[in-house]
Amino acid sequence: MFVLRTFFKGGVESNTYIGNSYIIVDKYNAPEEFKRVSHFLDYEASDLICGFIFYNNGQDIIPLYSTQRSYIMNENGSLFIGLR
Repeated sequence: MFVLRTFFKGGVESNTYIGNSYIIVDKYNAPEEFKRVSHFLDYEASDLICGFIFYNNGQDIIPLYSTQRSYIMNENGSLFIGLR
């Protein structure tokens, strides 16, 4: 089980259950896929988006913004991976 933990400006924190599997499309590590996904999802207008997380068998999508800090956490609350 994984949780996306996101910290926003002003001290706001969000924890989103993303299940047992997810896909990350990162603007810097997969630029062509990011461009394709951004165009398909009509997110091209924002330069602040630096990636997307797909979960729930691709049915749910969360954009990742450069103005926030995001982490994928294990079910026990430990850090699994830090995101941009």
